[in-house]
Amino acid sequence: MSRHTDVDNNQPEDVSYQESISTLPDNIVDEECVLLTVSLFSPGMVGEKDVAHGKRKNIYSAATKSHIYNTLVAWFLSLAGPHSCLTEDGFGVKTPFRVAGLQQMWTKTGLALHVLAVDHQHWQSKENNAGIHAPFCSKVSRFLSNTSLTAVASWLPQLKNLLDQQPFAGPCVHLPSSCLNRFISVNPSKKITGRIFNLNPRFYWLTVETQEPVFKGKETAQHLHTEVSVAVGCSEFFQQPLITHFTLHQILDLALDVCGLRLLYPPHRLLSENGSSSVSQEPSEPRQPILALAVRGPHAHSLLKNLTGSLHCLLPKKTEKSTVNSGSQESSLIHCPQLTSQVHRELCVWFSGRLQRGNAQNHNQCLIRASPSDDRVTRSLFDDNQSSSLLCATAKADLLLVVSPAVPSCCYGQVLATCVNRGFGLIGLQRLQLRTNAATLLRLTGQQMKVFCSPLTSIPDQEALTPPSHCLVLLLRKENMLRHSVTLPSALIREFKAQKLLACFHFWKDGDHTVEPSLCFHTVPYNDSLFHTFVRCMWAVPKPSNVILSHQKCPSQSGVSQVVTLALCGKDTSQNLNLLHRLLAEVLKGDELHAKFELLGLKWLPVLTQLQAQELSPYEVGERFFYSSVDKLMASPALVCVLRGRDAFSSVRNLLELNNPNNLTALMSPTPEVALRQVSLFFFGHELIPDRQVLLTACLFKPRVWNLALAKIFCKLQQCGLTVVGLQVVTPDRSSVAERLPAEGVQFLCPGSLALCLQGENAVKRLLDMLGQDDSSPWLSCYGSRTYQQAIKDVKALFPEGLCCTETSTMTQEQVSSLCLDPVASVEGKQSRTVNVSQEGLSISSLIGGSFTSSALWQTTCLLIPLKAPPHSKVSSQLEIVDGLQRSGCHLAAGRMSILDDEQRKHITETLAVSSSTREKMAHFYTTPSLIVALQGEKIVAGIKLILESILKERPDLMHEGRNIVYPESDKEAEHLIHYLFGAMFPDCSASTVINYVNI
Repeated sequence: MSRHTDVDNNQPEDVSYQESISTLPDNIVDEECVLLTVSLFSPGMVGEKDVAHGKRKNIYSAATKSHIYNTLVAWFLSLAGPHSCLTEDGFGVKTPFRVAGLQQMWTKTGLALHVLAVDHQHWQSKENNAGIHAPFCSKVSRFLSNTSLTAVASWLPQLKNLLDQQPFAGPCVHLPSSCLNRFISVNPSKKITGRIFNLNPRFYWLTVETQEPVFKGKETAQHLHTEVSVAVGCSEFFQQPLITHFTLHQILDLALDVCGLRLLYPPHRLLSENGSSSVSQEPSEPRQPILALAVRGPHAHSLLKNLTGSLHCLLPKKTEKSTVNSGSQESSLIHCPQLTSQVHRELCVWFSGRLQRGNAQNHNQCLIRASPSDDRVTRSLFDDNQSSSLLCATAKADLLLVVSPAVPSCCYGQVLATCVNRGFGLIGLQRLQLRTNAATLLRLTGQQMKVFCSPLTSIPDQEALTPPSHCLVLLLRKENMLRHSVTLPSALIREFKAQKLLACFHFWKDGDHTVEPSLCFHTVPYNDSLFHTFVRCMWAVPKPSNVILSHQKCPSQSGVSQVVTLALCGKDTSQNLNLLHRLLAEVLKGDELHAKFELLGLKWLPVLTQLQAQELSPYEVGERFFYSSVDKLMASPALVCVLRGRDAFSSVRNLLELNNPNNLTALMSPTPEVALRQVSLFFFGHELIPDRQVLLTACLFKPRVWNLALAKIFCKLQQCGLTVVGLQVVTPDRSSVAERLPAEGVQFLCPGSLALCLQGENAVKRLLDMLGQDDSSPWLSCYGSRTYQQAIKDVKALFPEGLCCTETSTMTQEQVSSLCLDPVASVEGKQSRTVNVSQEGLSISSLIGGSFTSSALWQTTCLLIPLKAPPHSKVSSQLEIVDGLQRSGCHLAAGRMSILDDEQRKHITETLAVSSSTREKMAHFYTTPSLIVALQGEKIVAGIKLILESILKERPDLMHEGRNIVYPESDKEAEHLIHYLFGAMFPDCSASTVINYVNI
């Protein structure tokens, strides 16, 4: 089926009534010629002769069909003209014919590439060929039946070398070993040949209806900048099969369609009058063939112009005999109009029909010399003229593009922008976890399933630790979809390489950073079986409320992570998608350094409802532009994004420059309250998916810097989305640790330093961003791991026993263990030594660089503080109590974060006074990280209870946390507990040394 579209009604009159352009040479003879026909599935893709061979349809992939088309066209054009470059000793096998005519045309029998093959012995005048009667048709048929496609395409090795120089040039050129008659039909009928090459098409485009699938539930109103352009080449260009094939391959790689292709013999007068695209020939010489090539696609004119310009270095040196005049003093072998305004005239000159004065039909150059003898033949020719077309577009069809977890969400903006720039209209999208049964529907290979259906950091035998990571599924629509779906993955990778974003991709194999497009992107044509799993929920939104929050601005807390909604509206989405990419993948620099935003939610709505438009409108009800803004928003699609980042509102507002009240293309939520409302209006809870790169990093604080600031440090880290999973006060014996730290970290490593292990999404980046922004103490005297690789080394050096958290897949891969018991607490340490907790004359100034008042009343005790699992509670509350103890005259001597197992909890319970309250308190330590600290102070063993009560009296909000602290109430209990919890750290030291260290 086909659709005719009148787009050429405004052709210049001088073109419509110009002399017709011959499709065949002047000296061709009637006999010894056959019509070769290559049926096309769509422009640029061959069909299959399944009926003649008894084979099923679609045995070749879309990529193979495109490569077959490019190969056949390059081979046919190399045979065009009386002086072909293909000889038996040259590029390919010797053929029994030469090509006299070639044109791609749609007739009532369908779209096809028509070639007029002439016996090369008869490529001269009839008088010189008297007495020659070769069975030409049989000879051609026998040649096509016995010659494979690969045999005639002997230039493929050179083409491969040429394409290898292009980064990610698309799928490799793979040709089947089938013979040529698998694709080419032979027809000796002079009548049909005459109709094909004598047709005078009308002045309209034709849209070819294919059998490609389309989802009929949604439409898109996007502007995709579809254009048509034309190029004209002389014989010294198209007779080089390597260059022709490379040109066609690049056209496919640029997401363009060959919508018109003709071999023409223009008259000298037309060439002399049309100076913008002429072939320099002497009037006395026979007409020389030229190739007219029309392409269609997004930004076609600029892309084709750049392509033809880049071919000059590959072409042979120009000669005076046959060059294309580009309108300047220099000549070239292929020419594309420099101005967009010239394209329409060029299309009319080379691809439109001709009219005579009085609208009489001009059937020029009939190969059948005799005039039609009856009305039936005349009517048949007239009908063919009415239905034929030399410029063909293709109906749009749909496909699913699946983006694997290897591509992080920060790259989604670039994925969408690349698809739109290549002419793919966005119909819908969603993020989902791909299970094996769903992957089967997508026809994923076994290697692809390991990537698309697995966690980001999965390793063998550990895939069950975490659920599959989320994929991004896009429903896209494009003309000639099957042809362009095969090049989309490579084009995306090529764009990421140009943007230097490949370093963001996740890799599964250690040391293997090879990017394979098929492991990052997968395309599959849409069909009804995919609807329920992948398409049905793309546009679903929660049930709306009738309440719309006020848009009046209210202050929001700065310096913390904030969530903001951003709606990108309008039919031209290219600029908006570039903005989204900038927000997600780039670091914004201004008065302050802002980290890139994290994408939590993404939804495409082809049409906004009135309520949704009202919610997104920057105006209030009753304001002047409110109703007009709602109407505009309802008339265009919208991409709604949920972003999270530090100071998100001020950063996005500064970037968007929302001071222009008429800007309706990029709308952000003005307040946190409105952001919450819009999120609940457009997204379900399960659709808000953080970028789950839960990583580890480490930091070090110098002694005294972190004293009285533990709660502040923990609170700041929590605000930045980081969780403390390891805490350790550095011991005097630090030689083994120092050897594994970088030089900048060693200077922070000394007795009494505080080491923290942090866990969170993009933890390394978050910590460094915070250190770069906060110039207050204690962050000025803090070391943070500079890279993720260094962070893993630092964590292993500072916390060799493990961390206080559930083991994640990242920890499993990096061989970082999770604690299940305290590695220091030891009964043997308690039994090997005894010591009095009172330290007379103990000097500690040498250990920490300061001095404390010490006396016979100076004592050391232990505290065990349960830390509830974050983020459901504020760990900083417990640490505020520790800060309060230090402000009360206690000195934090030692400490670590750990987990106590059943035996350790039982031993501590037995060591302390047996009471119901002690047992109740110890129950809070079950599977919960705890902070084990040693405090020093005057009569602290007996006075710790009063000190705690004083702190809780001043801070009643800390009462719950304070009641759960466990501590000894006698000197004997303190003595045993100190040696049980800290004695094993110094197995070769005397008891006094242990206490001396603990007193730090």
